[in-house]
Amino acid sequence: MFKNQYLPEEEVTAHIESGKKVMKLELKYGRSMSFIICSDGSLKRIKFAPEFMAANDEVGEDAATRIDADFILCANELRSLMGALEFGLGGHESLGGEL
Repeated sequence: MFKNQYLPEEEVTAHIESGKKVMKLELKYGRSMSFIICSDGSLKRIKFAPEFMAANDEVGEDAATRIDADFILCANELRSLMGALEFGLGGHESLGGEL
């Protein structure tokens, strides 16, 4: 088990080359979020960076308006992430039509 290790390290690549499988992988998507992708394709512990969320600081003081703005901001970034993951994992077709 490896935690907080750089993937190209020799020890990590040796384990993968010997047939061991990655069960969970923590990734960062740009400067906006971090998450864990599991071997079943699920995403866990999605966390948006405070700097990313600060984009809505100018929305105003109304709580409902801020919640709506944050939801739209996060939803758009998640949509972008899904496209990047689809591309990075080989596309929709290579996943048996599931994503």
